[in-house]
Amino acid sequence: MVEDLDAFEQKSFSFSLSRLQFLTESNNPGMEVFEIRNRSLQRQPSTSPAPGDSKVPYIIALVAIILVTSITLIVFHSVLGYERLTERTLALQRSNAEKFRNYDCDKKLCNSKECVSIASRILQLMNPDIDPCIDFYEYSCGGYAKSIDVPYGHSAYTPDVETHLNVLFDIRKVMEIPPNNNESQATRKMKEFYHSCINSEQRNTQQKLSLDSWFSEIELTLDGFHSEYEMESATQRSWEALVSRLEEYRIHTIVKPHFKSSRSSPIEKIEIDCTIPFFDPKVYLNATADDNSYLLSLYKNYIKDSLKLLPMKDATKREKFLEDVIQIETDIATAITNSEVSPNPVITSENTLLLKDLWRTMIGDAIQEIEVQSLCKYDLDSILTTLRNADPEKATNYVTWRMLSQIIPYLGSDYRKLYLRHMSELPGRGNAFELKWQECSDLIREEFGLAAFKTLLDSGFIDVRLIQETKDAFLEVKKNFLLTFQSIEWARGIIKKLFLEKIQKMKINLSVPDTITQPNILDDVFRELELEDNFLLSVMNLKKFKTRYYLTRLWYGNAENVASKISLEDNPLSGTPRYDYVKNTVHIGIGLLYPPMFFYPGNIPKYLQFGEYSLLAREMTHAFDTTGSFYDGRGRKWEKILWPQILEEKYDFYVECLQNQTEILKNSSEDDSNEFLNIIIADIGSFLVLYDGLVDHLETWKNENSLPGLEISKEKLYYVRIAQRYCEQRKSSQALNEESHLSSRIRVNAAVSNTKDFGDVYGCPPKSILNPEIKCNLI
Repeated sequence: MVEDLDAFEQKSFSFSLSRLQFLTESNNPGMEVFEIRNRSLQRQPSTSPAPGDSKVPYIIALVAIILVTSITLIVFHSVLGYERLTERTLALQRSNAEKFRNYDCDKKLCNSKECVSIASRILQLMNPDIDPCIDFYEYSCGGYAKSIDVPYGHSAYTPDVETHLNVLFDIRKVMEIPPNNNESQATRKMKEFYHSCINSEQRNTQQKLSLDSWFSEIELTLDGFHSEYEMESATQRSWEALVSRLEEYRIHTIVKPHFKSSRSSPIEKIEIDCTIPFFDPKVYLNATADDNSYLLSLYKNYIKDSLKLLPMKDATKREKFLEDVIQIETDIATAITNSEVSPNPVITSENTLLLKDLWRTMIGDAIQEIEVQSLCKYDLDSILTTLRNADPEKATNYVTWRMLSQIIPYLGSDYRKLYLRHMSELPGRGNAFELKWQECSDLIREEFGLAAFKTLLDSGFIDVRLIQETKDAFLEVKKNFLLTFQSIEWARGIIKKLFLEKIQKMKINLSVPDTITQPNILDDVFRELELEDNFLLSVMNLKKFKTRYYLTRLWYGNAENVASKISLEDNPLSGTPRYDYVKNTVHIGIGLLYPPMFFYPGNIPKYLQFGEYSLLAREMTHAFDTTGSFYDGRGRKWEKILWPQILEEKYDFYVECLQNQTEILKNSSEDDSNEFLNIIIADIGSFLVLYDGLVDHLETWKNENSLPGLEISKEKLYYVRIAQRYCEQRKSSQALNEESHLSSRIRVNAAVSNTKDFGDVYGCPPKSILNPEIKCNLI
């Protein structure tokens, strides 16, 4: 099935350009190596030629740039159906061509596809007319909003979204390759799933049958007035039984479990997060406020329109169902507001038993010995008590809606259109995809993560060298962290030892098992997966299969069984990095290391690599945010009362400084304030940690090749490249209120203003907006 890509390409000029440049054959010059021996730190200069030190004359580089531009235009017109370029793009081409003509021909240029792509992107996104000392975000990203349209189904468009689309583009290519005898069984099942997803006609025809079969599978009856779980019809626990049944299919309606194992037990503890309420409690409790009223009206319309597509045809009954859902959510919001979340939240014995019963059918009676712990942002005990005390019919209706809202994307075109509209209207709900191939590729990425990664690896869309080079980059960032902490004058003795130990013990997890390069390694894993000639049922079978595989692996996995070492919970194509405070581990998927967020470091000069590695530096900085500061390198909680006085003073100054400097932090709740602080602290780290390493490198390698068309120093380029990862374009109806939301503008400007070198690099006057006298950092 060939789908017209015209709409997609019109929305993302930069996406198409980066795809063309990234798929070209790549080189792999050597990387500079740092060694860490104990805590004796010594930077080891590379003995190899400076990366990117090409002797190609400028005229060849210029010809290469012209060729890339020409090929791009041909692709736009003949392959991707791009019939016209916007006036913005044409103006950009003329502007960039003028810059290339006027460029100093005596300079040595980096002409690899990555360098050309980075240079083109920087020129496209920058607004050089803005004073960087007043608004560095606008200086770096001013062109983004002018050259990008937000796709339907998205509330915003960012480099993260562009990167995500690049991954989906590659998945689509692999999924549409005709089957052959050499491909693995896992790949064949993925392709079968993909083509079932993309078959709109079949999904539309089977829409009612899909729902009937699914309701029968979970023994749910929707009679147009209320829903009941027939095993325990009309009893007070009917909603609990429905929640329990849905957990097997990974449909989390009330809570989301995280099963934790130990050396002595397959499941030692269940950490529980809560998935409700839908909005922040204040939306329900202050429903008459204009913004809140608008959000609730959109949400109510979504519920009403969803019920119209279901067998619930009676308007009165739909209204009753809607009222039940909103009433339960309002009651939960009230209970949350009236409760406080303690550092060590307590769950009553009655609610603990309720939670254990949710997973008893999957785990068995062994659940009785397993500890249950709340990780919920709100008071979990009050949420569960509210549901237990609610009218059983209302509670069951609420759980039913929570289930329906999660299966709607897997139904036919009518439901899909409704879901797209909903995702476009409501801010912060995630993204949906207007084009069917995007939707189906994203489902492959999400549900078959490791298998999809393996297929991209085998097909050459992901370079296997990137795995090792990312690990090497992590070591280099650690080296820069260690050097930075060595220079902190006030951190001495035990403080310095703790800081250095935490960095030295920090690990990285790319979610890629060591055995992934073995042929057909995943066939044994997916052998028991059965797909149906019905897309919704295939999705549910896949989710159920993953649950059973996960629990079987926990209970019966062994070291001799290679397949049992493979976790389907790991997804290298996940685009969300995170830092685990307890395990002192950075989790970052290869799916994030795609253009334009990240360019393959093997084909760019070393000085550019510092900007690329800032992705890692940012996540590593969370080790020292307002949460990470309370854990040592082994993940042990380090209470503030035990801190040395100098550390406590510096930490308090740091936090208070940021709170006073950033207006949004002054008006936030304690929970929101800590969350915002952690984001800003990590942002500061992304700019700060690697800069000294860049300066040291430039002192050794003064003549590395420059990017074509850019009249900007390498030091300035470092800041711009990092800032451009934060560029965003939002729909006008969903523009962030910067008084209550942490926008990209706030984040970038707050970060650079608190780095010690930014003001000097850009010549910002002392005590100016982005060069304040007092910098909020620990250095």
